[in-house]
Order: sequence, then C-alpha cells, then structure tokens
Amino acid sequence: MSEILDAHVHQIVIEQHGERSGSGTIQAAELDVNPAVPIAIQSPLRGKNWSAANGPSNTSTHRRIVLPVNGQPHIGQRYAIDWIQLGDDGNSYKGDKHKNSSYHAWNQEIHAVADGTIVEVKDGIAENVPDAGKLAVPITSDTLAGNRVVEILGDGRFAAYAHLRPGTLKVKVGDTVHAGAVIGRLGNTGNSSEPHLHFQVCDAPSFFDSEGIPFAIDKFTREDFKIENAKGHAALVVKSSHPVTHEEPMEDELDSFAP
Repeated sequence: MSEILDAHVHQIVIEQHGERSGSGTIQAAELDVNPAVPIAIQSPLRGKNWSAANGPSNTSTHRRIVLPVNGQPHIGQRYAIDWIQLGDDGNSYKGDKHKNSSYHAWNQEIHAVADGTIVEVKDGIAENVPDAGKLAVPITSDTLAGNRVVEILGDGRFAAYAHLRPGTLKVKVGDTVHAGAVIGRLGNTGNSSEPHLHFQVCDAPSFFDSEGIPFAIDKFTREDFKIENAKGHAALVVKSSHPVTHEEPMEDELDSFAP
C-alpha cells in the first residue's frame, strides 16, 4: 500500500575538500503537500478555436508573476488562462485591429463554471482601444483586472473572471448562480491589450492576494492544428480533434467547447 505524504522536507548537504575539509547540512523549511484533486468545472466559454494563451507551462508569464501584498508574495495566476478566439486565418481579429468589434472573442458570453455565490463584482471601467499602446484608465490594484466577477465555489475555492465588457455584467454580490449561467460578456478592460477572458481559480476572493489552484474542465475538444500560408493567405487547419475529459488546457493549445 502506498503512503500519502502530507509534507516534504529538503536537506542540503555541503562538503568541502582540501586543507579545510568538512561538511554540513542545511535543513530547509518544511513544505506542505496538498493531495487534493483539482476541482472539476465547466468551461466559461462556448464555441470553437479558443487559444489558451499564457496557460500553464514552464514559460507562461502567469506562472512567473509574483505579486507582493502586504509584504507577502502570491502567485494567484499560477494556473490562469487568457482565452482568445482565433478565426479561420489563425488571427484573433478580422478587419481593423484597433476596433474591439473586429475581434472574434469580443462580446462572447461568459458562463459560470460551477454553482456558486457571487462575492465580488466590478463594472464601469471603460474599454481599451486594441493594440493602441495605452490603456483607457490608469492601472491600480482596483483596475488591473478590469470589469470582473468573483464567484465562491466552496471548499475555499474561488472562480475569477476578468476584463469583461462594461455594462454587460448580469450578476451582483450575493447572487446565487448555477453552472452555465451567463454572468457577462467578454471585453477589453483593465490591463488588457485586446479582447480576452482572463480566468483563474484561487484560494481567496482576490486576483492578487491569493494562491492559484489547479482546475479541470469537465469536457472539451483539443484541436491539433497548424497555420498554413499559401498565395499570401493564412489558414488555420485542424489536423485532428481529440475529445478530452477532466483536464486543464495548457499554454497555447487550441480548444473548442460545446454550445
């Protein structure tokens, strides 16, 4: 029978050779081991060709951004994903790239990923002009996530949805929502250069003062794809599709979600 550990201990042994030979051991701090299974949720999005930008990986910026709050470091975005939607040409927009309405992801419905209660809502932040090199509002701890919704899922887990379109939020603090309910629409607010949904699960009702928690989407389709260029035209070509259950999408993979 295998044993489940609840803590992990590191020791560093140093040996010195030569005239001043000797050795010593440094006892590192004990680290708790959390054997909990990732929470299973529905996708916050519907439709095809969603790219998991900055999703979990060793190179993802989300995984490497440490935010100090009251002197304590946190990585609330450790498992976060920036969802953008690609068109048939593999681009995230068609037409004028400086208009939000040109982006395939813009104004798409955002769905509650599980049953829960709304504990934070922020609306009224103006949208950015895409790819403009400047933002609509100064970035502070209150505006960084733009218009947003935070939902408590239970057992110390919170779902956080960021950068929503102003005036489209359909919930208020205290509302009870069911999985699949529309809570708002995707926008381009806060620290955002183009329309996308920043989504994360964390252990506190804050994008910053929290630690990221892994999650698993109950079912979706992972697309093996490539971008082909022929005669000056680009095309997104799906080479194969793979039904997936209870996994978290990784960085830059392409996924589709049933209506």
